Amino acid sequence: MGDLLVRKRYAVILCLMVIVLICIWYLISNQADHLDVASDNISKPQTRMMAYGNYKVREFLEEAIRAFEEQDPSFSISLEVVPSSFNQNYFAITGYIPDYEQKLLLEFAAGDPPDVFFIPKARGEIYRESGALLDISPYINSDIPQYGLQVGMDLLGIAQGTKNASESIALLKFLHNYTFEYENEFKAAFLDESRKMPDYDGNILEASLEDFLKMWNQVALSKNLDKLIVFPSLFMETEEGWSYNFYQRESGPGLSVSVTLSPDTGSIITAAVSMHCELYEDPEMIGLYKQCIINLIEVVDPEARIQGPDKILKGLGADDSFSSLDFLNMIGSMRYNGVTYFTFGPDGLGHDSYGFFVQIDDTLGNIMGPRRYLTRPSE
Repeated sequence: MGDLLVRKRYAVILCLMVIVLICIWYLISNQADHLDVASDNISKPQTRMMAYGNYKVREFLEEAIRAFEEQDPSFSISLEVVPSSFNQNYFAITGYIPDYEQKLLLEFAAGDPPDVFFIPKARGEIYRESGALLDISPYINSDIPQYGLQVGMDLLGIAQGTKNASESIALLKFLHNYTFEYENEFKAAFLDESRKMPDYDGNILEASLEDFLKMWNQVALSKNLDKLIVFPSLFMETEEGWSYNFYQRESGPGLSVSVTLSPDTGSIITAAVSMHCELYEDPEMIGLYKQCIINLIEVVDPEARIQGPDKILKGLGADDSFSSLDFLNMIGSMRYNGVTYFTFGPDGLGHDSYGFFVQIDDTLGNIMGPRRYLTRPSE
């Protein structure tokens, strides 16, 4: 009798435990269902963005995207920055970014492109004509078709057929404005540093690229030549160097200053100012190019900053008043105050451009020999 009573008690307890477990399971299941529904309700649209560049680009975009998501927590951005190495001269001609564009085009071919992506500026028309880009004019109140907004040196576009059009448009506008404000602050700070930079007594070609550019600006500002002001690149820095176009032709560079760097040490190998011969008949461009040549001489030679560039110009073959660019057609080099000077011209070795070059190393001088004309300039 006692055993039967004990068994009944155990049975009741077991039933109660089963009921409790079922209730717990029900509550947990029900809670999970509610959580799933809640999760679905608050899920964020995932917008994919693809860019190219070095770690500076990645850090800048990550910071910008954090600011965008903080401004509107309903957005979630997935960023991929493709490390890209490319030949600067090849890029200047074609605008093609091999590593980045190969990956981008493969994703387009697979039917799964990023919602938002950078377009090398020189290749925007190719992407537009191929139908890869969404016309954003309805979203930005533009009366004409528009396929991207400028962010830094490039265009930022949206893939045709994106499922996240509104999110992509919001990101596009934000990055355009954010970068514009950042770039203005960056330029103002760099210009202020240029003004405050102490005079460089040594050879500026032995300094960093940034110090060289600050000295370039300081010399230009001392003559109120604001049109010669330059800035480091925000996004597109290569191991090979830097360049800045004062005037851009439709088919390529027109008038520019450039610095070639050693890929091993980052030190300056050569600095140059160049002008395409198509601009030779333009008096304004000729005047600007002469100012660039004088500016470069005074940047690399402390003596010229005090006494002027005439001694160096005459040594290179320029006439007394520097009225002609014919001397740029001469080959050979001149060494003065630790700097080697040489020139290219369309009647010499420059093909379709004029070039005025400076460097520390004199190896080229030993190869090229003294200054001379291949063919005498016409009178």
